[in-house]
Amino acid sequence: MLPNQSGYGSLAALIPDEFQIVDRLGYGRTGELFRVRNRRNNEEVVLKLTATQFAEHSPQHEATFQKTCSHENIVRIIKTYDCGTTFIMAMEYMPDGSLADLLARKFVPVAQSIAYCRQALAGLGWVHRNRIIHRDVTADNIMLAGETAKLSDFGAAQHQETGRIVSDLLYGPYIPPETVAGAGFSVATDIFGMGLTLLRAANNQYAFHTRLSQARKSMQDGENIADVVGFQGYVPEKLKRIIRKAVASDPACRYSTAGAFRQDLSRLDPVRYWRLVNESTWTCEYAGKEEIIRLYPAQYATVLHTVGGRTRAKTVHASRLEASNHMLSIVAKSTLQ
Repeated sequence: MLPNQSGYGSLAALIPDEFQIVDRLGYGRTGELFRVRNRRNNEEVVLKLTATQFAEHSPQHEATFQKTCSHENIVRIIKTYDCGTTFIMAMEYMPDGSLADLLARKFVPVAQSIAYCRQALAGLGWVHRNRIIHRDVTADNIMLAGETAKLSDFGAAQHQETGRIVSDLLYGPYIPPETVAGAGFSVATDIFGMGLTLLRAANNQYAFHTRLSQARKSMQDGENIADVVGFQGYVPEKLKRIIRKAVASDPACRYSTAGAFRQDLSRLDPVRYWRLVNESTWTCEYAGKEEIIRLYPAQYATVLHTVGGRTRAKTVHASRLEASNHMLSIVAKSTLQ
């Protein structure tokens, strides 16, 4: 083991000499992740180390599927190493982590979430063209680098024609109703997963898994999972309709392709990237001017909307709840053109 690999545990001893460890990124469901630097070209990459002795997961299949789906919106596999009991994948490093990480760090404007999911859908469409079902489309598996989003982690993927799978390590609440009922996996499975991901991102829900699990348990026949989970008051109606279609209980009512889903998102025209400052204040930049919506609690709560420091609208409400709902409705109605 090289000196720079000491202190990182036994798996680090298997990292090829061409790499120097920068940081341990943590553990996924199927392997341990390290951020490393290539000693020859100084490029930073991510190494995923996976034990090969567990029959329920094939890292070789995972690497093959991900390499087959080479696309600008899919995390690139650079090289693989077979070390006997451990398989190593070298992948491009996405410095801003996952969409889930971003949601944990800060408020993500609805317009930005739309842009990220559009890109992920471009990658997902290419996956489907290669006759592969991802089966694990979540915010944790959409990786970010600045404004760029890429689909990652093929650790549960399935090839449609051969039936070959990487693993059955799936997260139950993301499995669509028809699959739970025994219908198997299809393109509609991934559409459902992306719909849930967009719902989570639009709502800025970091702790989404618990809410989703509760919603799936309480959901009644005829209900849409998006409405059971609920929408934040600032989510535009046009986006709500798209999400409801993507997560419809009947797969025949969902988007038939990732491209169709992406096309509907592309028809939206985000114009304001509203950011939540605190529960009483929203702000954005539009047409070169700062817009602020602020709620002033008092005997009669007031909502003040200013543009460039000048009052655009001022409304007085009978209660703080009424004022808050009005403030959110302004955000929802002005986010899109």
